[in-house]
Amino acid sequence: MEAEELTRDVLGIKNLTPHKDDMWATFEVIENGELERPLHCTENILEQILHWSSLACPSNASLIIKKFPTIGLMSEGSKHSVNPSSPKINL
Repeated sequence: MEAEELTRDVLGIKNLTPHKDDMWATFEVIENGELERPLHCTENILEQILHWSSLACPSNASLIIKKFPTIGLMSEGSKHSVNPSSPKINL
């Protein structure tokens, strides 16, 4: 199962209908929540979980499904702006 499929399945089970502008994703959380990263939509979930066996404490790892923050959120009422000619965020 890929991350995108897991995300869709969980949203369906929870009867959540995402807004058209919402991006939901599966995140890998390790080290008791100290490290978190979104999984690419094509990443295999089982492979990621099997990698946890190499951690010092594999039980400190988990997957969560949540909204993925997007640049659109920053432009709505935020003081931050993005300069299209530069990859930096102007504060």
